[in-house]
Amino acid sequence: MESSSGRGYSLRPSTRDWTGILAGLLALSLLFIADGCGTEGDAFDANPLDLLNISRVNPPDGAFGIDPTTHITVGFPVPMDSRTINRQTLLLSESTPTTLEKQRLVGVQVLYDAANQLATLIPFEPLRENTPYQVLIQDARSLDRDFFNTRVATFSTGSFTNRLPRVDSIRPVSGQAEVPVTSTIVLTFDQIMDGTSVLDAILVSPSVPVTASFEQVPVGATVGTRATLTPNLPLPASQTVVVTVLTLARTPRGLHLAEPFVSSFFVESTPRVLTQTVFPFDNATDIQTNATVTLDFSTQMDVTSLSQAFSLRFGTTVLDQNDGNLTLTTVTTDFFNPVNTSPPRTRLSYIPTAPLPATTSIQIRIDGAARSVRGLGLDPLFLSLFTTAN
Repeated sequence: MESSSGRGYSLRPSTRDWTGILAGLLALSLLFIADGCGTEGDAFDANPLDLLNISRVNPPDGAFGIDPTTHITVGFPVPMDSRTINRQTLLLSESTPTTLEKQRLVGVQVLYDAANQLATLIPFEPLRENTPYQVLIQDARSLDRDFFNTRVATFSTGSFTNRLPRVDSIRPVSGQAEVPVTSTIVLTFDQIMDGTSVLDAILVSPSVPVTASFEQVPVGATVGTRATLTPNLPLPASQTVVVTVLTLARTPRGLHLAEPFVSSFFVESTPRVLTQTVFPFDNATDIQTNATVTLDFSTQMDVTSLSQAFSLRFGTTVLDQNDGNLTLTTVTTDFFNPVNTSPPRTRLSYIPTAPLPATTSIQIRIDGAARSVRGLGLDPLFLSLFTTAN
């Protein structure tokens, strides 16, 4: 082959040409090796060809009339690298109705729940009323270093005046334990509510008859309703009480509760004798006839009822508080480790005035008349036996 100048060129590269080609291939190989050895913190460590899709966004794409105080959630189908879930990868922006092209980023806090693979965007301030918003997810990646496709979802807020009511708080708080049987249940709504509809919407399980009262109270910068439910009977002891408010509850203008509300708490247990604290212990033998009988209860007991409920029995003989020295004290130390403290409970000590008969089976008895300071009866009836020495 010849050029226009008549000079010939060979198709075989020169030694200098081969050197350049080999150098280029070596550099390219090093680039691939370096890419494969990148750390997890390197944004280029993921394979951009492995793309995944967001599983869900709430509010859903295209929703309108959304509460301006809403939180935005983004669900992922696989475990995510939490370092890529932040305000740079999950963006919330506002578009004004007059200039849709002009967008303003909204300041948000971004939280990631790894257990549920759920990211939550919490705006620093309530969103504007009657305004379109856009959620943008970009450059997020999974723990397997897969990127997610860029996702855009839009929604529009409603007005505060048309915002659906919600339960703002409840007492006893959800998950609370050892709630007294005499407790009232107090629900606070973030708007003024129609009392009749609230009563129709509230379910208490196990069922307990209640008397309800309503009052208007401040809730943040607005006025809401406080509903107080006073049980006509003691709450069921040793049980979990579930309080549900259905969406039947509404405001006087007819706006129904935004979503069902469910909460639960555990009612205090019925009092019992702690068997490990009883002396003499059950079926003990060779006990001295002048031994002191002692035992602890699981909680604080009513002194009068407990004094009447206690007795020692053998044959036809019954010894009670009038036949010895009965002492009831409140203790707050752990029975097994006195260094530790425990909730207050009652300790009973009894010394008969006269020695007990020898070689006799003695019954320690505390009947159902014994009640806690909150009025709960002993459950079950306590009986224990010991035998005196010769």
